[in-house]
Amino acid sequence: MAANDTSLRSLSRLARLGSEAAWTFLGQAGIAAGAIFAVKILTLYLEPAQFGRLMLATTLIQAVAAQVYGPLAQGVMRFWSLSQQRGQQEEFVHSSWRMSTILTRAMLVVTLLAVGGVFFFEGRQWSLLVGLSLLVGIFTGQSWTRMLALMAARERKAIAIVTTGIAFLKPLSGIGLILLFSPDANWVLLGYLGAAFAGLIVIDRIYQKRITGGLRSTGEMSGLEKRNLGKDLFSFSWPFFVYGVFSWLYESCDRWSLQYHFGSEVVGAFSVAGQLAMYPLILISGFLGMLFSPIAYQRAGALDSGKALRAGNRLLFFMALIYVACCGCLIAGYALIHEQIVLLVSGSSYTAFSYLLPGLTAAWSLYYFGHTLTSFGMLANRPKLYILPKFIATGIAAVFSIVLPLWYGPEGVAWALGTAGFVYAAWCLVIACRLSRSWPLPLSPRG
Repeated sequence: MAANDTSLRSLSRLARLGSEAAWTFLGQAGIAAGAIFAVKILTLYLEPAQFGRLMLATTLIQAVAAQVYGPLAQGVMRFWSLSQQRGQQEEFVHSSWRMSTILTRAMLVVTLLAVGGVFFFEGRQWSLLVGLSLLVGIFTGQSWTRMLALMAARERKAIAIVTTGIAFLKPLSGIGLILLFSPDANWVLLGYLGAAFAGLIVIDRIYQKRITGGLRSTGEMSGLEKRNLGKDLFSFSWPFFVYGVFSWLYESCDRWSLQYHFGSEVVGAFSVAGQLAMYPLILISGFLGMLFSPIAYQRAGALDSGKALRAGNRLLFFMALIYVACCGCLIAGYALIHEQIVLLVSGSSYTAFSYLLPGLTAAWSLYYFGHTLTSFGMLANRPKLYILPKFIATGIAAVFSIVLPLWYGPEGVAWALGTAGFVYAAWCLVIACRLSRSWPLPLSPRG
């Protein structure tokens, strides 16, 4: 009987993991498909110069959503399971809400100042682009802080459905406004803003039902559990704010460098190859991270057991191996049919840089490999370890992206990203190997 019970429990866990894997993959695939759909439909109506302006705007959206709110979202995902162990769900919700509110107020002030400054120096068109981009970033960032709490609670199905819907709603809203008014990047961004706001409302309702419903807090805590969860969350998250600045510079320097050297039309044509390189990698790394990281966090727990920590690390190494295998297949495929792929998702006016697709994919795969390996530091509550490698890699990417195009044209940007990606991936791999061999680790998020 005991053996049968154990087998049933194992089958039940396996079935749950399979279901979670399927919904996680569908969610990430939906986001990637929505992004490729956006490239396809927007390039039909926007000329390369306007598409280039839109791609510059996406760097600002990313700056706010991923680099300002992203660190808090990572902390939320990491500390949800700890708050459950400590009986501090109520403190968790209140602390994350307070930090999100502070960020939003600060970003609204930054938005007003940025719009005023850009209007004074560049005029109305660019100030509208900046203002709309930052507002889209704010709504998207607020959504992500809630979604990663749901991810930590392993609500995969709800997240997959909502994120896929938003991914397709954004370009459809933008195209609707283009057809009503004019083929201008600012109308697309206004459509993005409406879709992001609608997505936030839906996600917040799910969050209120699944996370804040049935909150519990206990006054019977001692030792480590008595520490203020808000301070723990802040201590874990703040290095990623610094890290996030460098991430944004790294991920956007290619487009701004091309804008500086060649103008928006080249940015638009180059960005199609760049998006085709990045989105599958975002799908792969995002799927693996969202599937394996919450499980690894649960296995490692409060880092008070060497056996539990090793179990979490083994899972993360398995995740990294899967990522490497997927990237190899993707690069090989692009090397064979790069021009056909670009034509499939855009048009003939965007094929000038299709030959760079395999190289750009290799360059970005190194970067996202390093990003995947940061899960080891987050598991160990030591995110500060990644500030220096990201700083160095960003410096290499930014400087080389400015210098190399002087001799090699737009191809120099691909070489700059590849060089920086190699440095970042190698450094993060060394950190991962060292963390997996060192125990005991500090229980606090002090880096």
